[in-house]
Amino acid sequence: MTQVQKQASKQKPAKQASAKPAKQASANPYAYASILADALAGKFGGFIQRFYVSAIAYHTKQQTTFPRGRILAVQLLAPADARAFIEKHAQTSIPPGSHTGQKIFDHMMIEAREQASKQASK
Repeated sequence: MTQVQKQASKQKPAKQASAKPAKQASANPYAYASILADALAGKFGGFIQRFYVSAIAYHTKQQTTFPRGRILAVQLLAPADARAFIEKHAQTSIPPGSHTGQKIFDHMMIEAREQASKQASK
């Protein structure tokens, strides 16, 4: 078992706790994908738009699997709090090493892929 797998297995209980905010967003099952769409449309400003375009390009090239194991223990913000987090960084961009930012991004990507898959199957 690799070091990453050991850490991920230790962090699984925290993953369950981080799923609670997503359940609160039951009115919009793709709330984080919606935030990503807004960011890509420039609704948070140019810094955030470029940040997410760059992040998507990088992770697509790297074939990143979401969620990333190293941030499983990070608590996921509720959609409204995630939106506020992004707005807070609109003038400066989100620090690439921000675990909160990475957790939000991972969830955005998961939901965006689920949404695209669901629409493709219709």
